[in-house]
Amino acid sequence: MTPGIVDIHTHYGTYLLPQTAAESTVSDVLENSDPNVADTWIENAVRPTDPAFSRALAGGVTTLQILPGSSALFGGRSVIVKPVPAVTVDQMRFPDAPQGLKMACGANPADSFGGRGRFPNSRQGEVAGVRAAFIEAQHYQKSGMNICRGASMSRRIAI
Repeated sequence: MTPGIVDIHTHYGTYLLPQTAAESTVSDVLENSDPNVADTWIENAVRPTDPAFSRALAGGVTTLQILPGSSALFGGRSVIVKPVPAVTVDQMRFPDAPQGLKMACGANPADSFGGRGRFPNSRQGEVAGVRAAFIEAQHYQKSGMNICRGASMSRRIAI
């Protein structure tokens, strides 16, 4: 018996289909309103009827990690699913699989935000943003306060 293929990085179910050249940038793959959208969950954007799931299964893929895109430093939570026919993402969810957190450094965040004249616009700015977010999250965690949506960029990382 051979185990199936595990695809650890997909965006299946998050793009508008059928997709034409005019819609090439339309998707729910990432909330890019802030460099830190760690409080978003990609599972809320996944469309279980995407034909990519049945194609993956036919090709031997039995488990997928669906990730947010890479334009934010903290892009949100991932979801691990089986590519089975389903009406809801919950029906596809791999039992007891933990959520992951998508983080990115490099060209994508710098281009995405720097291209709009926003922070971060360089790799050094990205690292500074990540460091500040973790330091502030540690202070927040020690204070016993809840981290909630709408907090400042660095406070929105939930550890």
